[in-house]
Parts: sequence; C-alpha cells; structure tokens
Amino acid sequence: MPSRKSRNYDKLYKICPLISQILINFKEFYAPAKEQAIDECMVKFKERIAFKQYMPQKPIKRGYKIWARADRLGHICDFQIYTGKVEGIVEKSLGERILRDMCKGLEGKGYHVYFDNFFTSVSLLQKLKDDGLFACGTIRSHRKGLPTLKTDKELQRGEFDWSVRSVGIACIKWKDKRVVTLLSTIDSPVCVEEVSHKEKDGKITKVPFPKIVKSYNANMGCVDKADMTNSFYAIDGKSRRWWLILFWYIVDISIGNAFILFRLCNPIAKQVLKDFRRRVATGLVGSNVFKDSPGHPSTLSEPSAKKFKSVVPHEKRISEAKHRPKHGTSRRCVHCSTRKNPTEADGHVVTAR
Repeated sequence: MPSRKSRNYDKLYKICPLISQILINFKEFYAPAKEQAIDECMVKFKERIAFKQYMPQKPIKRGYKIWARADRLGHICDFQIYTGKVEGIVEKSLGERILRDMCKGLEGKGYHVYFDNFFTSVSLLQKLKDDGLFACGTIRSHRKGLPTLKTDKELQRGEFDWSVRSVGIACIKWKDKRVVTLLSTIDSPVCVEEVSHKEKDGKITKVPFPKIVKSYNANMGCVDKADMTNSFYAIDGKSRRWWLILFWYIVDISIGNAFILFRLCNPIAKQVLKDFRRRVATGLVGSNVFKDSPGHPSTLSEPSAKKFKSVVPHEKRISEAKHRPKHGTSRRCVHCSTRKNPTEADGHVVTAR
C-alpha cells in the first residue's frame, strides 16, 4: 500500500492491476459498434469508504459511482471508477475530463458518441469534432455558448427551433410534454419525421419528431442495457471489504461481455445467459462429481448415483488443464473413458503425490 502522502497513491490500489488488465482485454478482443453511449452507473455499497457516493435520484442511492462506455449491444468497452476529490480539491470540468478519457482510442475512426447533460457543452463538442469524433447530447439551458432560440412558452407541442454554428454544431430545442435542448454534430436539424402520440381523450395525433432526438433516444440507453444484462444472476455477495464488491462487479461485467462475444460467434446457438454463466463456472472449476469408491457404496438417499455418468465440460476437455488427482497407476480415465471409446489415464488423471 503506497503512502497517502505519496504522489503515486491510488485509492484503488488493491484492484488497480485487475482493472488495467480487464480494460486491455475488453479493447483487444472486441470491435465495438459505431454507436456508443457514455453514462454513469451505481454499485451498491453501504459501508464506510471515502469515495462512496449518494445519488438520491438513482435506484441504487448509495455506493460506488462508475463511468462506463457501452455500445448498442450492451458490451462495456471502458469504465472508470470515481474516487471523489483529489487532495481535497473539487475537480473543475469533471464531465469533460471523464468523457475525454472514455473516448481515448476512438479518435478519427468515425464513431458516434451519445451522452447526457452532465457532460455536454459547446466547447466539448468542438474538441471532439477536432479529434474526429461525432457526438450528440442533451444540454442544460444555462451552458455558455448556446444560441438564442425561442423561449419555452413560445413553443407548442411538436414545435422546435434550431440553429447551426459555423463550425458545424447544431443546436435544437424541441417540445413534447417538456422542452429538451440538444447539441449534435451527427444529424441535421432539418431532418424531421412524424411519430404517433396518444392524447388523454384517446385520439392519436401526429407530432413532428426531429432526427437528432430520435437517434439520441435510440442510442443513449446502451449503458442501461449493459446494467440490466449484468444485473441478471449477478454475484449476490455481501461484504464490508470495499474492494471485494468492486471485484465481483468486474467479474459480472466480464461474464456479460463474454456472453455477447459468444452470441456473435455462435448466432445459431440458443443458449441463455443463465446457462452460459453455469458453463463458465463449470469450465473454471472443473467437474466435481466423482464415482463412489468400491468400499463406500451409494446411500439409499441417492438411488440414481450409480446411473449418473460424470461429464467433463467441453472447455475443460480441450484445455491443457488436467482432471483432479486420482490415486492409481496408468489405466482408463474415470471421467471421460467408455467401453466403446477407451481413453488412457495418461494426460488426463494426475497421479496423486
């Protein structure tokens, strides 16, 4: 553990090597989709820790805040754990710094990045465009550099107003039930479609729908989709050790990303996430089912034990890992040998020491 007074001190020092290696693997084995989103997610933790956050508007109100970048399939390509103030100083332009860190490696490749109003500013979109990145995001009305558009009261439902800067940044204000303002360097503000809205009296009306708003709604939920996928069958372990909760979270998102890769490589396979997690666990720990020894017959409570055939998972069979140690000389493998296809024990069963 480095000294707290040292410049190299890192609050995540216990899991920092794991995070670094996981992020390298995420970027090495997967080419993300063109549309990606950057958003925050929460990991539940209620014990005492310096960088625990309180977010009253989130479903998980207390825990770790994690910035994540995911594509439309829900694959988390990058993430960063927020550790709070640095040396007691509140960081200025935090949203811009986080987003620039999340977009490293995407410059000049034509990616479309979507984010919410915590990050969005005119200067940020200008910097991203200079780096070869196209971006779209909602923006707060008090941000600097916004053009003068119609006021909220002047807009009726379905109406919008827009303006384009000379550098190619489009600003659009559109009103449905409420007014929303967006900045975009992806779509043109003059591209408009119509959507059907159901009124309180049951009538269906057509409302103009700018393409900028449509693309934002379609792609902004990438991180939420990844959160939903990783919450299914997640590791439900409680601990007071702060690093263990983050370790389990990293394992969950790693399995979720692996499941997406599995579905892409095997589009015909109809395996669900639950079965995939079971296969991953079985492949990691190996087969734990053993036949009874001659001197210890099966009990009456397990009448089907003799009829059960031990199965070695496919991942275990093709790997270089050995089966569990078994006493005896060279003979047929007790796990994968049959009368029709005998397999010698050499290379499968390790002689016990």
